[in-house]
Amino acid sequence: MPLKPWKVTYFNGRGRAEGIRMVLVEAGVPFEDIRITKQQWATMKESTPTHTLPILELEDGTVLSQSSAILRYLGRKFGMYSDNITEQYRIDLVMNMIDDLVDKILVPTLLEKDPVLKAGKMKTVEAEDLPGYMKVLTRELKAGAFYSRCQNLHCH
Repeated sequence: MPLKPWKVTYFNGRGRAEGIRMVLVEAGVPFEDIRITKQQWATMKESTPTHTLPILELEDGTVLSQSSAILRYLGRKFGMYSDNITEQYRIDLVMNMIDDLVDKILVPTLLEKDPVLKAGKMKTVEAEDLPGYMKVLTRELKAGAFYSRCQNLHCH
């Protein structure tokens, strides 16, 4: 019985699914890019493993959820994740910091409806939040865990 193509399901945007799509493209894995509406999501939410998007359906029908867990899975599967525990820590640290930045700072700011409040929140993010995150992220990227993973890939 032939295996089914992989499927990435997410809303019509980059968001949390974009990293997954990028890894699959880099790994040469053909996949269906399924973009759904909020109305479609309402009908399928309860049937997903964690009631969240994105989800990744593998060729055998297994459904994975939680973008960071999916990215770690794909990294291990396709040799993009280190075998060195210290490098794994650094990769996980950077991924978790980016998740924190998006969840706690950027999303609430970008979802603000009032343009004046939104502009004020963005100034605060740019002045107070981003510099600290960028300092640590830059340090970790310079430490080399990501570069060493890219040596056999098409990273530039």
